[in-house]
Amino acid sequence: MRGAAAALATALLLLAACGRGDPATDPAALQGTVWIADGASLGSLVDGLPREARADVRFEGGQVSGHSGCNLYGGTYEAKGDGSLTIAVGSMTEMACDEPLMQLDSAFTKALGETTAFRVTGAGLLLTGGTVALTFAREVTAPPLPLTGTTWTLDTIGGSGGAVSSVIAGTTATISFAGDGTATGSGGCNGFGGPYTLDGSALHFGDITATAKACAGVDGVMEQEAHVFDLLSQTASFSIEGPRLTLSDASGALLLAYSGVAG
Repeated sequence: MRGAAAALATALLLLAACGRGDPATDPAALQGTVWIADGASLGSLVDGLPREARADVRFEGGQVSGHSGCNLYGGTYEAKGDGSLTIAVGSMTEMACDEPLMQLDSAFTKALGETTAFRVTGAGLLLTGGTVALTFAREVTAPPLPLTGTTWTLDTIGGSGGAVSSVIAGTTATISFAGDGTATGSGGCNGFGGPYTLDGSALHFGDITATAKACAGVDGVMEQEAHVFDLLSQTASFSIEGPRLTLSDASGALLLAYSGVAG
């Protein structure tokens, strides 16, 4: 009887192990970090890249995003427990950089789109399936900056359809949160202020009032500012990772992303 019980226990353990699957191909292992492409991968995509060139990818809840060398990109992905992975890059900002970085934008996003499989190990992430295999390391993030007492400078604008864009060159939009529940900043032309409320990660802005200057020095600055104010009014939550503040709507879609400097 004891032998039969031991055999049954062993069988149950084996079944449990099979049910857990391979941790290296668990889709959840892709999430919760920024994966930075190593130099060898970037060099296999484009020759003559500057030392500081960077391309990365983040997976979260079916949404993929990152920096492709010059621009920011966004899209969707589907990962399965057998290690299969498909990535569809659907949007990209339109900044201009030196030619090698512009080439990296195209080559890196193309390689992501050719990916058919992934594997996460202690050493990092491997994406395969295309003409170039890409290897990544986990980003080591700094402690998150506090929401209040930090000056946040806008660098990414989202909105409807999942499209993202960079801030118009020559404009600076900021926001700061005071401990008394007041937010102030600049929309890129005019200063603004208004109340905000927090409840955990939930964030909502009250009526925002702004000065009424007309700024004609940079094409599109007034339209950009109006869009930023509209996106602030749609904000439902926030997250901070290191020096990055992200504002999202009620569905979790990115609205605005800022880089922070502690006050």
